[in-house]
Parts: sequence; structure tokens; C-alpha cells
Amino acid sequence: MAGAQELIGSRRGLEGPRLDGPGAAPENNAPQGRQWVVRATLASEAPPGPLERDVVVRTNHPQQPELRIPIGGYVRPMLMATPPRVEFGTFAPSEPRKGSVVVNNHGEAAVRVLGVESDVPGLTAQVAEREKGKRFDVNLTLAAGLAPGPIAGTLRVRTDSPRTPVLEIPVKGRVQ
Repeated sequence: MAGAQELIGSRRGLEGPRLDGPGAAPENNAPQGRQWVVRATLASEAPPGPLERDVVVRTNHPQQPELRIPIGGYVRPMLMATPPRVEFGTFAPSEPRKGSVVVNNHGEAAVRVLGVESDVPGLTAQVAEREKGKRFDVNLTLAAGLAPGPIAGTLRVRTDSPRTPVLEIPVKGRVQ
């Protein structure tokens, strides 16, 4: 970041704004009365989660030396399960219980699902690629005849992504 082009009070992963527009001039030589475009770029390694800060633009105007522009949004994880957890609810042990999640790849590069495993006894998974490298259905079945009590564990989706080699999805339920 150079000179007045800085992002103040930012969250990790944000870079400074750049002045851009017709007749854009180097810093401190901006023609008066011009309109400017400020662009703030989110770095690709920004952590997932909510984002809410101000971009601060410093000016040479005596009545407004600083302009604050509120920025808000949400950084999605590269790989994301929908729903974010598997909830089988409360059910009788006499029949198998079905469920599913969709794994979405929000990254630019295609991803392959290498396998799915779980620490939940009796849980099996089958993966169907819905959109090549981008979207996968993970169809789940809990076997019949499980012992009464709570079900709690994790479904692990293994991928070839260097950024997210394993996507962990909580699994819950209760057998009556």
C-alpha cells in the first residue's frame, strides 16, 4: 500500500483501495471537482466469515479530510456443505433413515471428491457429481437396527483441494 491509499480498521485479508476513473491522477495531484471510483479488493486467502468494516479514504479537502465508506459482506468458504450439518431427527430403529447434503465448490479450480467417511456407526454415503468439479450430492443412509440413544459424529468429505482437503460436517440424531 502506498501513501494515502490505505484501508483502515480492516479485517485480515483486505488490500488498500485504488483510485480509478476518468482523468485519474497520481496521489496528491488529483484535479479538484472530479469524481473518483474507489475499489477495495478482498485477498483470495481472506478467512471465511462475516466482513464489516470501513474503507477510509484520505483527501486533501479541508472540510472533509477523511471519507469513511462502510463495507459489509460474507466471505464464503471455498468448499461448503448445504445444509451445514446433517440432522436425522428422532426416529424408530426399525427402518433405515435417509439424508443428504450438497457440497458446493465456490473456488475457481475444479475439485474432485476422493471419498467420504464417518465415525457414526451404521452411516453410509454415496457421492454423485451434479456439476463437474463444482457440485456434489452426498446421499446418506443410517442402517436399521441401531441401538436407542443419541447419534453424534462427523461426516468427512475428502477432496483433492489443497486448500480444503477434508470438509467436516457434523451429524446428529436420536434413535428412540
